[in-house]
Amino acid sequence: MQPMLRRRKHSGIGLLELMLSLVVIAALLLLVTRYYLITERAERVSKGAEMINNIVDASVKYSEGLTNTSQGMSLQSLIDTRLLSDSYSRSPWARSQDDITILPIKNGFRIIIANVPMKECNNLLQLLANKHPNIEQKCDNRGKYAGYSLLYYINTD
Repeated sequence: MQPMLRRRKHSGIGLLELMLSLVVIAALLLLVTRYYLITERAERVSKGAEMINNIVDASVKYSEGLTNTSQGMSLQSLIDTRLLSDSYSRSPWARSQDDITILPIKNGFRIIIANVPMKECNNLLQLLANKHPNIEQKCDNRGKYAGYSLLYYINTD
C-alpha cells in the first residue's frame, strides 16, 4: 500500500499577511512624515532666529551714525548698504516677497515677520529670549499681516 501523500496547496500571500504588511508600511510612512514635519519646523525656527539676530545687528550698525532712527531705516536700506544680503527679503515662512518689515519707532525699531504660525512663533520667541532677554517681543495677529506675525521690539538707547 502506498502512503497517502498530502497535497500542499502552494498559494500566494494570504489576505492576513497582506493586511499586516500594509499596516506596517502605513505606520512607517506616518512616522517618517511626522519626523519630517517636526524637523522642517525646527529648521524654519532656527533660520528665523538667525535672520532676526543678523537684522538686529545690522540695524544697530546702521543706526549708529543716525541721530534719529526714523531717518529712513528699512530692510531695503540695510540691504542697499550691504549690511544684509538680498536673501533677507524673504523669511523662512515666506508666502510672498517682502514679508519682513522694519519700522522705526521712538528710540528704536520694530522688526515684523509676517505669516509665522503661532507654535513656531512661540518657539522663536523662546529661542530669541536667550540671546536678547531685555527686548520686548511677542507674537501677534493684527495689522495687515495674514496669519501670525512676530513683533520684535528693539530699544537702541
